[in-house]
Amino acid sequence: MDTFSCINCKTKTIIEYKNYSFWESGGKHTISNLKFYVCPECGEEYIDSETSRIIDRELEKIQENE
Repeated sequence: MDTFSCINCKTKTIIEYKNYSFWESGGKHTISNLKFYVCPECGEEYIDSETSRIIDRELEKIQENE
């Protein structure tokens, strides 16, 4: 997916690769180098379906190992 306009301020988003951290099963987990679409004006962040699937798979792995 190419960039798109922010739903809050209509500024064109830019692609940034960032770490994503979350808490699950009593611990903090970090996934490195995920693609985010970020609005340079208001800071709103979006993810696409591919990034969402990566997060879901990592979450499933953690839950399976409980």
